[in-house]
Order: sequence, then structure tokens, then C-alpha cells
Amino acid sequence: MLASLASSAADTESTSYTVRLCASAEDLLEAHKIRCTVFHEEQGFPLETEIDEYDPFSAHFLAIGTSKSTGLSRTLGTIRWVPYPFPDTASSTFQPGADKSLPIGPVRDESAVQAQFAQNTAPTATAADGAGSAEQKPLLPGGKLTRLAVSKEARGQRIGELLVRESEKWVLNAISSQLPSRSGKGQVQGQGSSRSTKLVVSSQMPVIRFYTRLSYLPVGEVYDEEGAPHQRLEKVVFFF
Repeated sequence: MLASLASSAADTESTSYTVRLCASAEDLLEAHKIRCTVFHEEQGFPLETEIDEYDPFSAHFLAIGTSKSTGLSRTLGTIRWVPYPFPDTASSTFQPGADKSLPIGPVRDESAVQAQFAQNTAPTATAADGAGSAEQKPLLPGGKLTRLAVSKEARGQRIGELLVRESEKWVLNAISSQLPSRSGKGQVQGQGSSRSTKLVVSSQMPVIRFYTRLSYLPVGEVYDEEGAPHQRLEKVVFFF
């Protein structure tokens, strides 16, 4: 699958928008810069918690806006997907922020990032997720949407929605790549297939409606995360 995920849905008369997988040190630095600006400088979350042990195992994406008249591009937002359930980081030598040139982890090619999701073979349906019924079949590995951030000057242009939709397609493709036969096409359905995966997000309360518009459903009670109330939301996707 191409590292550049294009979408014309958010294009305007003067600017075209694309979402691409971070594939260089420059891309990863841009993602880190936007995250620090939005979450630390604007929202006040501690800088030391912005990078975590899951960054080097994750898929990082950028939203790029390109002027149709000049051809100049600028980074507008970022999103991170972590393989879910979370990968085992016990043997990792990564130290968050230790390498200033690669603060959120090393550069990896797309196939290596994709394999991180496809090889995450632990079932998504765990006891913590409310599983445990003998009739419930385990889900395929999934992904957790995290670190969605859009630059202040780009807000109101549906860049966040573009980031979620396009990066989500990439994640579903990575997960379905392990499936034998069939098309591997993902659809949000209520029934009809045991070949399914779960996408999850821990949302701040003011933006819950943003995720529900993208077919994520609230699950459980509101809880505290880093001093702010959050709500877990999930989307189950079936492959046919």
C-alpha cells in the first residue's frame, strides 16, 4: 500500500490535502513538533509524558496541505495508531526523548510498520474489554487511535476527520493482510462475520462527538487520564 494516502474530500479550490505515513526522520520530527505544540503548549499536559514506550512500535501519520498555485506544502496535523492490544515493550531499548534527532523512535519502512500490526496476534477481545463469554469469538488484533493533533491555523477544515479516516484505512489494510483469502475489505457491521477487529480511542470529553460521527461508540464510564476526564470509544469492523 502506498505511503501517501490521498483524499480529495477535504480539497479546496486553493489547497489539496493528503495523509501519509511518516517515512523519514523529518516526518517523525514534524509529528513530534505538532504533538508538543498542541498537547503541551496549548493544553498543558506534561512534556515528559508526551513521548511513551509505544511510540517506536506505532504508525505515525501526517496531514499535508499543498497549495495548488505555488506547489508549496506544509504540515497541518498528525495522528498515531498503536497496535492493540499493546505490544510487549519489555525488551525494548527505546528511551523516550533520549535521541533528540529521533525523539519518537527510529525510521522504519512501511512494510515493517505494517508487520507490527499484522504480527500482533493476541486477540483484541480481552477480559478487560468485557469479553469472557464462551460464545464470544476473539477478535483479530486491532489498533488504538492516539495523539491526534491539528495545528491551530488548520482547525475548522476537517483535517482531523481526514487524518482519522485515511489512517484508519491503512491500519485496517495492515490488519487484513494476515487474513487468508477473501477480500479483506473492512466494513462497520453489526453481524455477519467472526473475522472482525476492534479500533479504540481514549477521548477527551469535549471531542466525543467528533468520534461518534466517525462511528465510534462510547463504552464504560468516564475516567481520569493525566488529570483530564476521558471516555473510551470503540468501533468494531468486520472483514468480508
